[in-house]
Amino acid sequence: MCRIVAVIDRRGVQARDPHGLIETMRDTMQAGGPDDAGLALFTQGAQGTVALGHRRLSVIELSPLGHQPMASSDQRYHIVFNGEIYNHAELRAELIPLGHTFRSHSDTEVILAAYSQWGKESFKRFRGMWAFAIWDNQEQQLLLCRDRIGVKPLYWYHQGGLTLIASELKALYAHPDLPRRINPTGMRLFLQYNYIPFPHTICVGVEKLAPGTWLTINRSGEVARGAYWRLQDAASRSPSMMDEREATDELERRLREAFRYRMVSDVPVGLFLSGGVDSSLLLALLAKESSSKLKTFTIGFAGTGLDEAPYARAIASALGSEHYEMNQDVDAALAIVSKIPDVWDEPFGDASAIPTWLVAQFARKHVTVALSADGGDELFGGYPKYWRSRDRARRLEKKWGIDRFRAQLPRAFINHLGRRYGIGVNKLLKAKEILLSPKTLAHAAFVIGQQTFIDTDIDQLLVNPAATGTTSFDAWDEFPLDNLNRMMAMDLQTYHVDDIHVKVDRATMAHGLEGREPLVDHELVEFAQTLPSAMKIRGSTGKNILRQVLYRHVDRSLIERPKMGFSPPLDRWLANDMAPLVEDFLSEKRTKDVGIFKVSAVSEVRRAFAGRAKDNTQKLWNLVIFEQWRQRWKFSL
Repeated sequence: MCRIVAVIDRRGVQARDPHGLIETMRDTMQAGGPDDAGLALFTQGAQGTVALGHRRLSVIELSPLGHQPMASSDQRYHIVFNGEIYNHAELRAELIPLGHTFRSHSDTEVILAAYSQWGKESFKRFRGMWAFAIWDNQEQQLLLCRDRIGVKPLYWYHQGGLTLIASELKALYAHPDLPRRINPTGMRLFLQYNYIPFPHTICVGVEKLAPGTWLTINRSGEVARGAYWRLQDAASRSPSMMDEREATDELERRLREAFRYRMVSDVPVGLFLSGGVDSSLLLALLAKESSSKLKTFTIGFAGTGLDEAPYARAIASALGSEHYEMNQDVDAALAIVSKIPDVWDEPFGDASAIPTWLVAQFARKHVTVALSADGGDELFGGYPKYWRSRDRARRLEKKWGIDRFRAQLPRAFINHLGRRYGIGVNKLLKAKEILLSPKTLAHAAFVIGQQTFIDTDIDQLLVNPAATGTTSFDAWDEFPLDNLNRMMAMDLQTYHVDDIHVKVDRATMAHGLEGREPLVDHELVEFAQTLPSAMKIRGSTGKNILRQVLYRHVDRSLIERPKMGFSPPLDRWLANDMAPLVEDFLSEKRTKDVGIFKVSAVSEVRRAFAGRAKDNTQKLWNLVIFEQWRQRWKFSL
């Protein structure tokens, strides 16, 4: 696990030291690669300069033979790589008879040999998580590639003869010629979803490389793109004809295989354990195959009503793990708030980033790799929003005439009703927007239902309202699935990629800890797409088929309880300990001086939160997070 950076500068700018500049960019990410650092500088005469930089967290091949940038045996290709190829030993065995020799046990060297042998077709053979850049000395071309599910990040900027590539935005911010201007589309998407879905970012001109894709930039600066894997294609395969027992057997087989691959490491491996279905299943299956006790890590929220630590403790005891537990200290948690703009370097509103940061810090004292059980909700229907969106669409359809009339009511009148009669204004406004949407009711109910600020909110909030951009939320009709499975697919391409993966990746790498996500193994993902939603969701209970696997190994009394999530008591913090922070970042004077949000609209959000109006905690938090980020990185519109 590492951090990478690349620069191509064809502008003929000679005043700056390219070696020093790439080092500066690279070393903004030192926490994610504390064990080693490398740099390769290529000059192209009048065409400019190419540089690759790398920070290394040593997990596989701990010796200097794993140093990057790494060159192919013929010196044609040079790679910087972030991630793990779990099947590298199998690929190595396949490549040796084809004439390839290896100096190390590194998976990086296997990528180079596979690309030399099979070109872009090699990407389909990799099983793992990755983001890499390969410079082709012969063709004078840079290749970028990202894993299928977007576990590892990759950002790129390509304007006016300057190309910048990095694992984190802050590395790009370190280049003096990157414009620090807010992307209005990225800002609007953040306000809506609490994160920014790919390909968009908060920075004008910077994109996230889409999962499952490659991109090349040739000697003339021309860009070509392609996809080697698409979730839509996996979803288009014939539905499984297995009955539920057969499907459960096959699921367990695939889970065991995916989990086993994620244990490949030359350093200690542990597990994040919440005591819920997914992490308990991960521990249960791995414990059966491990010759020693597995290390598990849990963080608690004592006294908040959100504490899963007792459940994790019970699971750890039942399965015999070496369990480590810490209770979240409020002061320690609040101290992390000031770090959010540096660790998550574009606005990121998922408050569970705070406990994730803490548990990663805690685990790093004992292990170098930690497995996280994220992905089960998106693959097997664990979030209540799936059946709630389904049920909401059905209700609106039944009362179509009445609700169509209600949808025509002016926003100001709905706000008046809410203030006078205590009606849930956000709920009414979302219903209005769903009914007026050109999308189908199920599609609109799912997308709009999970938004924090809906479109009309944002139009009221921004001094200069911005148009939103295309995201994977718009791919609804590309999936030949039932509506519940479509919702899960949308989440896997949006929320999971740019919220869950970003949260875990930044929190773990901030402490030099490698996070692995076994439940989003691509073969497991593909299998899940063939299962009907009826095998996943029963009424208002999700992950049915996962539970059937788990109950073979753990008594169901240890698992059966309402879904809790991994969130801190944000409403309490904002009202008390964080109140000075709210006042600082969202004061009338600051809001007016910055000129992005309307003073009246920000004041209304604050008043609604103070009155404990439902659903305004996240709105307030997003505004605080945005202004904190803007101030830290000195961005303007």
